[in-house]
Order: sequence, then C-alpha cells, then structure tokens
Amino acid sequence: MIRKFTLPSIEPPFERILGRMGYNKKKSELPIELEEMIRLELVRVRPLFSPRGNTLDLEIVSLDGGKIVLDGGVEFHSVKLADTLTNCRKVTVMAVTAGPLGEHESLTLIQTGELTRGVILDAIGSETVEAFVNYINGVLASEYGLMGWKPAMRFSPGYGDLQLSVQPVILRLLDGEELGIRAHPETYLLDPQKSVTAFIGWYK
Repeated sequence: MIRKFTLPSIEPPFERILGRMGYNKKKSELPIELEEMIRLELVRVRPLFSPRGNTLDLEIVSLDGGKIVLDGGVEFHSVKLADTLTNCRKVTVMAVTAGPLGEHESLTLIQTGELTRGVILDAIGSETVEAFVNYINGVLASEYGLMGWKPAMRFSPGYGDLQLSVQPVILRLLDGEELGIRAHPETYLLDPQKSVTAFIGWYK
C-alpha cells in the first residue's frame, strides 16, 4: 500500500543552503548582506514549497548479480544497488517533491536580472526536498527500528550504475502523477526538478 507524507513546510538547515551555493565558511567569510538576504528569502519563499511524498514497502524476492526482483515481479538492474541491499529483506521505494512553484519563482528572478536571489531560491528548493527526504527517512527508521530493522544507505537513480531510466518505473509504482511528478521521456530527469526518487533497504 502506498503511504503518503505531507508537511505544511520544512526549513532546510542554513549551513546546507550555503554549501549548495558553494560557500565554505572555513575558507571564506560570508558577507553579512548575503546572510541577511538568505534568511529573508527563507521566510519569504516558505509558502512556495509544499513537500509531498509517497512511499511503498516491498519484499525483496531475490538479488542475483545486478538483478533485483521485488514483490509483485518488479525488477531493477544495478550491481551497486544490489550490493547496497545485501542482507536486506525489505526495501522502501520513495518519490518526493517540493512542488513546482519554487523553481518557477527562481527562474523568474534569474530572467529578470535578480541572479543572487534566484540562486538562493534554487539552493533553498534543493535543500528543502532533501530535508523532507531526511524527515521521511527518519520517520521510517524510527518505526522500523521498533521492530528491530535497520536502514541501509539511501540509494537514488543516477548514482553508481542505477540508470535514470528507472524513474518512470518508480513513478508508476508510487502514483507519481498524483504527486505531480513526471519523468522526461528522453532524459528521464524529474519535473518538478526539486524532486527525488530513492530506495532504502531494511535489514536485521
């Protein structure tokens, strides 16, 4: 059964936003004006993001080399993912999005010459969806932990040898259209861009 997650908002860690923008506080001092701008944008753009996600727990039927067979005959092919799922008996498949409004606003700002604000908003969007994925991961880990299960490393398409071409399969499993997430028919990149698909294995 698909499980749905929503939050009215989630604020990503300030340091993560700086890192996404390429700032390293150990190597360079952050200008006060920029810090104030980022903090103001964090408040201003909060209504633009509507974190939503769907998850589905499936039994792992077999791991044969790079072939992963899940309950219901769902198959994925990736040696790296199979290695990550070694010793796991279950896997959670997830699709998460921060929605399209933030990236539309970011593009508008950049196109109208407000490059800095546009870049800040883009970084906030990326870290918002990452923070929401971490939130879901934490909820699942707490629940599974009560039953003695531990999570393997989270693994997303595009990492290692897991091709982006699996995105449509994941979205079909998780009713991605209900979330408003689609995969480009040629590149398989997700739309909205501030969206993530991932696998989390569970072992005892």
